[in-house]
Amino acid sequence: MKFHRDTSTQLPRSAPACSAIQLLVDVYLKDIHRQNVQNAVARLVTGARRPDHITPILMRQLHWLPVRQPIKFKITVLVFQCLSSNAATYLTDDCQLISDVSPRRLRSTDTAMCVVRRSHNTFSDRCFATAGPCLWNSLPSKLRRCDTLGEFKRLLKTHLFGDHGAL
Repeated sequence: MKFHRDTSTQLPRSAPACSAIQLLVDVYLKDIHRQNVQNAVARLVTGARRPDHITPILMRQLHWLPVRQPIKFKITVLVFQCLSSNAATYLTDDCQLISDVSPRRLRSTDTAMCVVRRSHNTFSDRCFATAGPCLWNSLPSKLRRCDTLGEFKRLLKTHLFGDHGAL
């Protein structure tokens, strides 16, 4: 059996980086078909029956994240890099902590929460400037306070595996 790369989500090399980020967010919001395929493959590999719950099989036996989780992982890592100034400036401008923006001392300034851009429709909800900070703010405070990228990735993977997709 020959496997080929899925080219439906690949961008041409000339596409700007913001299109790649938009693609990540679009896949995060719309990718139900791939989850069904992943579930079918997991059932085939493990011999599970159709009525069996698939999430425990994906997580515990196969150690696979559901399809949306790696996309959440990539977006939140990108937000972490933006907040630590290790990303492009056009992305860093979209992710700002409340403590950096607010001139007053608020309780929310100590929580490492991002300012979420106000959106008026579902299309703008998929924009990185809205989806990234929303995902960031949904993380536990322990994750939002990490100092290094390696530690953040490790704790985020643990959180995603332990949370079973509630992020």
